[in-house]
Amino acid sequence: MGRERRISDGLAEVGAGTAMGVVWLGAITGFLPGLALTAVFALPLVAVGLAVALVVAPPYAVWRLLGRGRRRRRWERGAAAP
Repeated sequence: MGRERRISDGLAEVGAGTAMGVVWLGAITGFLPGLALTAVFALPLVAVGLAVALVVAPPYAVWRLLGRGRRRRRWERGAAAP
């Protein structure tokens, strides 16, 4: 009787498989430095983009809701006019 599998076992297997894939791809000249440079430049851009989205999204949502209300009022006034 073997022990039960846990979620952490699956995560360890995924991590080991990913590491093996990176090692095999490391045989390609320039792959590992390219991967490292991509991480160095891409991660800060993703972080800044996420921060900007979190700051800009709420005012944009309010602006859209206000615009929808204005359009609805205009439409109701136009439809009610004889």
